[in-house]
Amino acid sequence: MTKVVLDLNTGIPFNLYEDELIGAVILSLFCDARGTEQDGTVGRGWWGDALTERDEWGSRLWQLVRSKDTPETLRRAEDAANDALRWMLEDGVCEKLSITAYSPQRETLGLLIKLDNRRFELELKHAL
Repeated sequence: MTKVVLDLNTGIPFNLYEDELIGAVILSLFCDARGTEQDGTVGRGWWGDALTERDEWGSRLWQLVRSKDTPETLRRAEDAANDALRWMLEDGVCEKLSITAYSPQRETLGLLIKLDNRRFELELKHAL
């Protein structure tokens, strides 16, 4: 299992992109998905999504910043991560995807990501 601890206040180190799969997971989770009128966040996220009907880029994890550490927040984190990584199933990068969110400590979001037989554990400081 690969464990990655990130502090969202300091940025993401470039060496994480040396492993292509980890790089794809990081980019998918930490690029902001396009905001919608429905959630009142129009104008935020990747503007290129407006140019295509098929692909959407990024995740909605950014909507959880400053959320309380509750079971509902963890469920929303799992949903956002699943949505962001679904393309890996659709494009044949993996056959199975599962994500479990947990809170290892205050202001930290943990994501246990399983892609087929590879496991990644991400701990994101200052995510909540």
